[in-house]
Amino acid sequence: MEAKVKMVKADISCDVLIIGAGMAGGCLARQLRFEQPDLKIVVIDAKEEFSYWVGESTIEVFDDYAIRNLRIGPYLLSRQIPKHGLRFWFDSKEKNLPIVELSEQGRSRYTVLNRGAQINRATFDRDLCEMNREIGIEVLLNTRVLTGSDTDGLPDIEIDRETGHTVRTTAGTFHCKYLVDAGGRSSPLARKLKLVPQTPDTPYPKGSYWSRFEGCHSIDDMGDESWRRRVDFTLRWASTNHFMYDGYWIWLIPVSEKIVSIGVTFDIKSHDFTMKSGENLLDFLRQHRALSELLGDQARPLDFFGIKPMERGARQFFSMDRWYLTGMSGIFVDPLFSSTSGQIALSNSLISQLIAADKVGDTVRLERRLRHFNIIMRNIYLRQIAEFSNYHRLGSFDAFVNWQTLRYHSILNYEVPLKHADYVPLMEKIDSHDDNCGCRVGAFSESQQLGFAGDRIADEFVKFIDCKDQYYARNRDCFHEKTERPATRKKTVELDFGEAVLKESLLNWEAFFRYYIVRMCEIEGIPFDEETFSATFRCDWNTSQTLAEVFDALRCAADSGKKPTSPEYMWDLKGPIDPSMAEVDPWWCRFVTSKSKTVL
Repeated sequence: MEAKVKMVKADISCDVLIIGAGMAGGCLARQLRFEQPDLKIVVIDAKEEFSYWVGESTIEVFDDYAIRNLRIGPYLLSRQIPKHGLRFWFDSKEKNLPIVELSEQGRSRYTVLNRGAQINRATFDRDLCEMNREIGIEVLLNTRVLTGSDTDGLPDIEIDRETGHTVRTTAGTFHCKYLVDAGGRSSPLARKLKLVPQTPDTPYPKGSYWSRFEGCHSIDDMGDESWRRRVDFTLRWASTNHFMYDGYWIWLIPVSEKIVSIGVTFDIKSHDFTMKSGENLLDFLRQHRALSELLGDQARPLDFFGIKPMERGARQFFSMDRWYLTGMSGIFVDPLFSSTSGQIALSNSLISQLIAADKVGDTVRLERRLRHFNIIMRNIYLRQIAEFSNYHRLGSFDAFVNWQTLRYHSILNYEVPLKHADYVPLMEKIDSHDDNCGCRVGAFSESQQLGFAGDRIADEFVKFIDCKDQYYARNRDCFHEKTERPATRKKTVELDFGEAVLKESLLNWEAFFRYYIVRMCEIEGIPFDEETFSATFRCDWNTSQTLAEVFDALRCAADSGKKPTSPEYMWDLKGPIDPSMAEVDPWWCRFVTSKSKTVL
């Protein structure tokens, strides 16, 4: 029987107490220190030292946040690995293709936008604590929030908006005006207030197992010169590499020169994997020829973790009672696309806005922001539950790459520019809304509506290729250049929130819809007719138009003997191809199929 923890009698007062010194809590403390330097901030964490953890791959939004809001750009460039985008690989049904024959979507050029980083969490979280101490933030490790049994029945956490909150810990009793739970899945405040359901409210639960490995081969040591030339000899190793299968996917992320993070995430309903050690994971990975090649004979797991099921979504994230959730304390759905770092950047920035409004006593603005911020975070959770619901679409190059391209360009149209603008357009919109504005949980933003429509169309296409036994048709020897359309990149950095956003999104929607239709015609042996497509297709993702509606019109045109017409411009999955741009820089719209080099 463990001895009762003896409480330290000291009382410690501060303005902001953050529970959790990892990425979410440490970044928030740093952001607040720069944006509101009058605040006394204390960060506590039960850990005495940091080890490897998930959240290693960051995205463009976090990169901007780290550079401008946190001022750690030089640190990321010198101490962590600059990321070479997301890269996706597709295998045969039998999982027996060598890595050089897997179909691939990825970059062949380093991005000119913010790129993100591959983060060694063991060093990053430790270094973040030290960097925060250097700017006057008190960071106390080995400091655990006590439980009732430790405190002779006294509450571990007492919430009191008027006189301040009380948190009893192994380092003493803290009194604070603002309390933030960044404690991850242990989340003492979320647990106390019962903010996160014990059973996730999703019919598609996911699980994950992962380890860090040493002794693996570098992906850039595989293949011959022509295979490396396909990405212009850039470092595939520096990408977040995803190996995609029907019902699950495997990540490979470098965390140091010799150590890689490898894990599997799966739909529990279709693949209820059970693993108890890194050796179990290693055995599973070796069932895939491409992964076995990368592991070689010397791969050795250094640790092992697992979560099943993974999802968590708080019913409330921010309160007028001056408590807040950030990071995995409030939301986590799926590691696919590395979205956690972006959610941290968003939720931390929203908390900073709430504290700033509260400090000046702007009650009207505070209440409006609080209501809308909770809606935003809850809708992100609901959108992600839907986005990741169908793991069956993951394993098909044809189905997934087109869907992922639409999603990526939507992020560049909406989320990235908004962060570059410090969310000012969002704040202005929220501040102008009243209680009758119509904003609510389940009333989704334009980009989220686009995402739901993309899910629906992608799933319709998956059903089509399933029926035609063409799920794996392009999973061998295909390559698609993931780099964004030049017009999208231009709009993103210019922070144009007007008609350009809608124009780009409509082009992306048509390209997405068009690719599936062209593939259906190819599979069925029906000629594609531009006139019929243009007359039938409605370029609006908020309609209920289906692929079948347009495809049936093309079938009827073919049956009638109509001579097919061609489009004025060729199209890529990313949109219409500007002929002059394609002539000068053809690489950005490159689509290589197993039969020939083809620009769609």
